[in-house]
Amino acid sequence: MLKLRYAFAVGLSMLLLGACEHYGAEATQVGDGFELEGARATTAPSGPFEAGLHAGYLGLAEAEFTEGDYEDSDRFARRARAVADGKQVEPEHPITHRWIPAEHRAEMFNEVWRLQKALRAGAREWAPEPAARAQVMYDCWVQEQEENFQPDDIAACREAYLAAMAEVESLQPGGEVAQAPAAAPGPYVVFFEFDSSALTAEARAILDEVVNDAAGYEPAVVIVRGHTNRAGSDAYNQALSQRRAEAVSSYLTSHGIDGGSIAVDWFGETKPMVVTDDGLPEQANRRVEIEFEK
Repeated sequence: MLKLRYAFAVGLSMLLLGACEHYGAEATQVGDGFELEGARATTAPSGPFEAGLHAGYLGLAEAEFTEGDYEDSDRFARRARAVADGKQVEPEHPITHRWIPAEHRAEMFNEVWRLQKALRAGAREWAPEPAARAQVMYDCWVQEQEENFQPDDIAACREAYLAAMAEVESLQPGGEVAQAPAAAPGPYVVFFEFDSSALTAEARAILDEVVNDAAGYEPAVVIVRGHTNRAGSDAYNQALSQRRAEAVSSYLTSHGIDGGSIAVDWFGETKPMVVTDDGLPEQANRRVEIEFEK
């Protein structure tokens, strides 16, 4: 379809040349295509990361409008305008506003965690152009995967995101790579129901993958970190994040990972994946993260 060709021509080409609104209200607005004109009138920010986001989101908005997908055109146009207004726009988490087919969720959840980890570590400064490209193309991947009927476009967005992430990680100061899948599988993220530490079927499937990968990689340490959303008191959430981390640790040990190699920690609501107001039951924050270390 025209979407990817147009997006690259209009917006993503600007990214390649080097040329927030946080989650919430934008997902509830019905698309009519009227947001694009306002986005076109905005001025790109001067910073290279912000300029890249602005160009990329505007290109996607143009492409969606051309295709007649006015709802997604408006979504990307609002993100372009938010960047132009000086707001910090985070990658769109697939569990927040999109319905991703179950067979793709684990990969997409882990990749947004990977992207956010790099951004938190300073990728906006050390690799501004590829970091912006990675965020835009991740959001493109989320949007295409939700539609789930054009495999070539899904693959194009995914591959462009992965290539940009590889460039981001190769540029990390000190020559360290934030994630090198061939050397160290993961990281992994499992999610929980509201106010629960019970492992879902989807969580167990991801943990089975952790067990299988650990057998081949033989990590010295398996790091398990528990988290919650911001619904509930700080003390309650601290205890809930501990129960979640311990539920994951127990599953891993019961399936063959040496308990002495597992380092368990928990953070309550203090390290959100998606920033929300206090009291909001954000599902993406109800999680346990797992990493391997040699």
